[in-house]
Amino acid sequence: MDEEQSRKLYHITRALNNPIRLQILYSLLNNGHQNVTALVNQVKVSQPAVSHHIRILADSALVCFHTHGKEKFFDLADDHVKQILEILSSHLTE
Repeated sequence: MDEEQSRKLYHITRALNNPIRLQILYSLLNNGHQNVTALVNQVKVSQPAVSHHIRILADSALVCFHTHGKEKFFDLADDHVKQILEILSSHLTE
């Protein structure tokens, strides 16, 4: 693994190292794309806090967004993120 890959992996694992961000990711995994309001209701923290965590997840390429009118909807970035979350969940039950 080269230095750039190592740096990217560090940012991904750092983004995963937070219970609120994990709740956001699992909410997106289980419910599909959601706006900030829906995520606030799911994780029970303030809108600014959710926005902050979403920014970290997006910067780590774990979530992406699209706009519909004036509203942003967030989703898992790709199937690799889904697989990571599913593996982590299955590890808990084994």
